[in-house]
Amino acid sequence: MGVGLIAYSLLTDYAFGLKKLIPFHIHMMFDSAAFVVFAAAPLVFDFTGIDAQYYYGAALSVLLIVLVTDAKESESDKI
Repeated sequence: MGVGLIAYSLLTDYAFGLKKLIPFHIHMMFDSAAFVVFAAAPLVFDFTGIDAQYYYGAALSVLLIVLVTDAKESESDKI
């Protein structure tokens, strides 16, 4: 997941993107999907203990980032 996140981040049309191929709102959709995958992984794969805590922590981190990011404001920065 980490490698994928870095890859689509580098391909996103925003300040830190190297090759601006992916619109920022699509990037945010990928982040939202990452939240779902991280949150579901312990349930689907029966992770417990520190393994489950890692995935729930990652899910919470991604969710907080998505909630505090204003995708409309970021897209208007291009204009």
